[in-house]
Amino acid sequence: MSSQPVSREKFDEATYILNNPDIPAAVASGAFTDAYDHYVKHGFEEECLAKRPFTPPLGWEPEPQLTHTPDFEELSERFPDDEVPFLDKSEIDESQLTPEQKFWRDNGYLIVENAIPEDVMDRYIALKQQHPVEHVFPGTTDYMRIKEVRDLCLHENLSKAMESLIGSRMALHFVLSPWLSTERNWHQDDYLNPPFIKSWYLAVWIALGDIEPDCGPFEYIPGSHKWPVLRNEKVKRFLSEEERQNPGWPKIAERVTDPAVFKYIEQQDQPSETFLGKKGDLLIWHGSLMHRGTVAQTPGKLRPTIIAHYTAEAKKDIIYETAYTEGGWPYFLHKKEL
Repeated sequence: MSSQPVSREKFDEATYILNNPDIPAAVASGAFTDAYDHYVKHGFEEECLAKRPFTPPLGWEPEPQLTHTPDFEELSERFPDDEVPFLDKSEIDESQLTPEQKFWRDNGYLIVENAIPEDVMDRYIALKQQHPVEHVFPGTTDYMRIKEVRDLCLHENLSKAMESLIGSRMALHFVLSPWLSTERNWHQDDYLNPPFIKSWYLAVWIALGDIEPDCGPFEYIPGSHKWPVLRNEKVKRFLSEEERQNPGWPKIAERVTDPAVFKYIEQQDQPSETFLGKKGDLLIWHGSLMHRGTVAQTPGKLRPTIIAHYTAEAKKDIIYETAYTEGGWPYFLHKKEL
């Protein structure tokens, strides 16, 4: 998939409408002038996010599947200096940075202790505990309708800290609410982003209780945000065309990414750390930081947390609309809310 929308001349309107039967009604309503107008304003970004099926341009030939075993460098790239947040640029005047900004620049994460007030957490916890542990509540985009989630994940203390690290207000994008470890292996979040995000992205682990070592805590490699970043378009070259179009392709692609990532981590020989936060502590991490959810040593043991992901408000064109809390902090509205 290209990193930019195709031109009108190469746009396959008939196939785009066939793949997206909602388009004629959207055009008829006057919201868009034609199918290409929808594609440029929304469709391309939605295809990047796997929210719509990929419509190949006219004359497109699928890239043949590569079959050799790639190394990490073949699956990754470094971002140009002029396209990344200010703390990621190769040369800046570090004498002007706060201690928190300097730590972030060097390590790719920041721990803020006792950042969230007790009452804000307790209101969210009381709401979550109305649902069984096995019930995924709240869902990934339920922050749009549940004030307690927004109050927690867009609290002023957190929002100000994020803005100071990226140089843009950070809009809440989705949340992960289960209190059991994801057990997802080593990865970088920016790997799954559209190609133009380039580290204007971060995530936050909010401890809603004291985190114990045997519950499957968050593990990360300090400084790994300076490594090359896996790119989905490079990884997909090693998948079949059917696998590339599968919404679950990231899981399928682990047969390609896991060996390359494990070998690269071994070569770098950088020690990892785990986050054993106390209630109210935050761990904010860079979109390129290598991290994983460890396996709980006590099966089924809960780790009370909510994990929130954010995209810079300046990149809001990847979603649909932006709404704001009473305090003025942004969150993205996904299509079903428009």
